[in-house]
Amino acid sequence: MSKNLEQSMHFKVERSRALRFVVSAIHGAALAACWLNALPSPYKYLLTMLVLLSWRNNMAFGKIDVTYLRYTPQHGWSLLGTGDHYSSIEIQASTVVNGLLIALHWVHDEGRCQSMIIPKDAMSNDDYRKLSVCLIISGYGHG
Repeated sequence: MSKNLEQSMHFKVERSRALRFVVSAIHGAALAACWLNALPSPYKYLLTMLVLLSWRNNMAFGKIDVTYLRYTPQHGWSLLGTGDHYSSIEIQASTVVNGLLIALHWVHDEGRCQSMIIPKDAMSNDDYRKLSVCLIISGYGHG
């Protein structure tokens, strides 16, 4: 299986309907909580506006967008940044891989830590399987 790590692989992580649904459901629960508490009405309206703005921000500008990830034997893992420039990343051991999602944790070459949830519906079945196997073989993904 180490043959898989001897070739370059490119992965396109697209928008996930499942992730958008979960984010919307969490915001819906927060809206219900805004009105099922004992706060005075002006505070309920303020909280409702904040939750709606948060939901709009997550749906329109949130990190639920297309991402490009690649692995090359010469340079390791990299992520497409601004423009056409891939920046090197170091995948962390805290990355979790299972049948429904991949919780990818990495550190940029600048030292900044980031994470991303990759639901299964964000990639083709073949690409999801390849990414899962590649992460597990590399020793990063555990379930």
